[in-house]
Amino acid sequence: GCGIGINGQNTRIKYWLNGKCLGTTFEHQSNIASTTVKCNLLPNGSNTTYFPSVSMNAHSRKKNCCEFIFSPEDMTECPLP
Repeated sequence: GCGIGINGQNTRIKYWLNGKCLGTTFEHQSNIASTTVKCNLLPNGSNTTYFPSVSMNAHSRKKNCCEFIFSPEDMTECPLP
């Protein structure tokens, strides 16, 4: 899963796999990987808008599904720290 913690200058993106946090992937104003390029998660300042999306590729006839969690109250299994 993917979670975006939007808190002004503390905005960050984290990923989970099977309920375990894999860590912070992107953090506003932090260096991207080992470069000197700064990550800008707020290109429009406080007016920056994020839109949830998903991309799935099914390789079988079995049902594939995903779950969106929009509410902090629903994030008991994979909470943002």
